[in-house]
Amino acid sequence: MFSAEAALIILIIKRIIYGKDEYLEDLLSSRRINWGIFKELSIYHGIAPFIYSIFKELPAIIPASLMDFLRNDQYSNLVNNQILWQEFLQISKKFEEKKIAIVPIKGTAFLEDIYKQHPFRPMLDVDILVREEEVLKAEAIICSLGYKKELFGLKEDYWKKKQCHLSFCKKDKPLIEMHFALDFKRNNHKILPRLWERIRKIYGKGEHIQVLSVEDSLFSLCLHLRRLGKTLSLKNVCDAALLLNKYRGNINWEYLLKQAYQDKMRTALFFLLSEVVIMTGVGIPKSVLKELNISKSIKFLIEKFIYKNTFSPNISKKVKDLYAKEHFLLYDSLIEPLIYILKIPKEQFAKFYNLKPYNKKTDFLYKIRLAFIIFKAGSNLCKPVIMRIIASKQKPNFFKKNDETAKGALFFKTQGFSMWPFLKTGDKVVISKRPAETLKIGDVILYRTSNKIVCHRLIREVKTEKKRFFYARGDSSTDSAELVDEKMILGKIASVIKNGQVISYLDKRQEIINLIIVYISPLIAGAIGLIKPLYGRLKRGVAFKK
Repeated sequence: MFSAEAALIILIIKRIIYGKDEYLEDLLSSRRINWGIFKELSIYHGIAPFIYSIFKELPAIIPASLMDFLRNDQYSNLVNNQILWQEFLQISKKFEEKKIAIVPIKGTAFLEDIYKQHPFRPMLDVDILVREEEVLKAEAIICSLGYKKELFGLKEDYWKKKQCHLSFCKKDKPLIEMHFALDFKRNNHKILPRLWERIRKIYGKGEHIQVLSVEDSLFSLCLHLRRLGKTLSLKNVCDAALLLNKYRGNINWEYLLKQAYQDKMRTALFFLLSEVVIMTGVGIPKSVLKELNISKSIKFLIEKFIYKNTFSPNISKKVKDLYAKEHFLLYDSLIEPLIYILKIPKEQFAKFYNLKPYNKKTDFLYKIRLAFIIFKAGSNLCKPVIMRIIASKQKPNFFKKNDETAKGALFFKTQGFSMWPFLKTGDKVVISKRPAETLKIGDVILYRTSNKIVCHRLIREVKTEKKRFFYARGDSSTDSAELVDEKMILGKIASVIKNGQVISYLDKRQEIINLIIVYISPLIAGAIGLIKPLYGRLKRGVAFKK
């Protein structure tokens, strides 16, 4: 079952598609809505600009601040879309003068086709499609209008040979994205060979505009799923649902199925249609879904992925992680996404991992990309498992005023990577002041060095007649252990707060886990040591802000 916020988003999408939904008012009156979560989801999914027109007709139960935001968002998108449309018309006329074919795609085309009643669809740029053999002529036309190529710091060869579009910018004008295909060539295979033969005309604001056929428009949305962007965005689902609903009696399903097989897009098409059915209820012929011939296991994984992640908390922070998982659910065989990963252009590799595209570090990482990708994927998979083992649902006693742990406790926020994955930047820790003689191997301690405060794990203890010394090291640090005098120690970690969840470090269960970590931390450090040259030296210690 979806949350109240997710259910409200779904009902709004249905109102956009069908023009009415009798359950919307019932939901608002019967279920409690977290308006902060609702706002976050509506922005991520590109639905926010449509909501003001719907909510202003309802009783005054919507927070005034949210209504102000929705009204401003709707009006700003309306103005922006008019600017984009006028710019497209100007470019289109110039192309017509030169007798070069041009077709608007994605939002630019949908604005006058399926969003006439709701011209607020979020758009960032003007997307146009030209024939591949006319790219140079098309470039010249756009540049004659005062635009310049925008390569975003990348080489032009990358855009022309490894992508399928070029961008153009002009001061105080919207960005123009000129596509010469709907997808880059995979194994030199050109998809949708009949695309230009199947162009249709629509009438919009006094102009006859050429646009893609409904079927090819659906394929463009399928291919968009494979691009790194807002994974599971309902804006694209809304696009597809509106197309299917408006042209439901005129869709050439035979062509869709034939091209899906020929261009290896069966699974991507099934994924898109599944989103449409689950989120909007628009009917898809069962025979079509059956003839796509998707295995039961893949169907199950796709539907589970959609249900589990579409309205995931903080989804905007999980885009890359979700994209990496979704990537394996959009191809007709497992080997296709693997081949893509192995052959991924260096520029795409750098973008995904937030690296500079052209430097020695990226060059080296790219050469060993298979090992690097496996390591990154493995660390992402292992981290939540480890944290689930550590996490305790019971709140620790330091929140009680009379608790001894709370007396003299210090609160800190972590910075650095040497205690990853158990501590990461931004985690809040509570330090309890404890006598040195109570410390045990595995405890995570806070100690002061000559120039900073460090948080590391005790891995060894040395006793002399007069003093006790400890050796401490970060769980992922490849440096040697540091000798710590008991006078340097400020305390030990009592609790950690991660994503609002409190993890106690004082119970017996955690003591056992701490000991286990002492023995496995060299393995973690060893794995990181393999790629350490790729990142530069790890900072010693975890610095803190008090």
